[in-house]
Amino acid sequence: MPIPWLESYHANFVTTRTPVWKGQDLTATVVTGAAGFIGNMLAQDLAREDRSLCLIDDFSSGKNLSVDNRLQVNYCDIRKASDLDQVLPDEIDVVYHCAAQSSGEISFDDPWDDLTRHVHATFYLLAAAKQRSAERFVYTSSMAVYGEPLKLPIKETSPTNPKSFYGAGKLAAESYVRLFQSLGLPTVIVRPFSVYGASQDLGNLRQGMVSIFMSQLLRSGRISVKGSLERFRDFIHIDDVVRAFGTVLDSSVQGFGCHGDVFEIGTETATEVRTVLLLIKQLSQSTTNIEFGALPYRSNEVMSSYANDIFRKAFGWQAEIGLEQGLRSLIREYH
Repeated sequence: MPIPWLESYHANFVTTRTPVWKGQDLTATVVTGAAGFIGNMLAQDLAREDRSLCLIDDFSSGKNLSVDNRLQVNYCDIRKASDLDQVLPDEIDVVYHCAAQSSGEISFDDPWDDLTRHVHATFYLLAAAKQRSAERFVYTSSMAVYGEPLKLPIKETSPTNPKSFYGAGKLAAESYVRLFQSLGLPTVIVRPFSVYGASQDLGNLRQGMVSIFMSQLLRSGRISVKGSLERFRDFIHIDDVVRAFGTVLDSSVQGFGCHGDVFEIGTETATEVRTVLLLIKQLSQSTTNIEFGALPYRSNEVMSSYANDIFRKAFGWQAEIGLEQGLRSLIREYH
């Protein structure tokens, strides 16, 4: 059924240069944030399936990665409707929306910018996907929407009380995703927990606990820790996250009823910060000095977080890479 405001919205797009996909009769899979951590690893996996890919990023935090022709990432600021009109094909099968500002701490530096990167960008992309009759829209949300949980493990239906602008932006964007689901765009929301792995940005010391520790180890041989060593997280390897995306898509194609649903992606295991530090020290065979409290503690830091078993029970998926194995491969990659 036509949606008047959406038709009017699309008619107001302004095209100022030749669209990337102009003249190509292709149905493409779209990945946003394709120069970032999760987006690029997902794009590499999709390329192995010989899909036609439309990869976009604004390179505000990622890099222009071009491993081969299928992984050429195009510039696009998805907060601008005109930019989207330049790069998106007329026919889309799946949109994987991975683009984001991905740090709770950084979100306090410029809350307005954080809001536009999550809420505005997601709205414009949803509208463009709806206008092109996309078959699926997979939104990458975050465990940050929950804030400090009242009960563990966290469930998809647990109360949401974000403690950062980042978490609030993700939660607000989820609401728009659900709304577009009601307007006829098939959507799925995934909430990954603490993702780590090769290709993570070690230059960013304000996002990603494992990557922060690894970066400090490589730079100075010391690891400075802020907050309690008894905090715990659900650390999940990037390869398992990418597999989970495939499971969500395959399940929705088979009609298992996950359209419009929300799924956590985690290992169902709570691991203390202390354990992560000791593993890194042991596996790197390092004499690393761990400095507790050397960095300022953030009052909005979440103390505890780990996923439930609903996703595993629903689709038979489970994480395959344990923390020790994942850290070992990461250390081998960088050390």
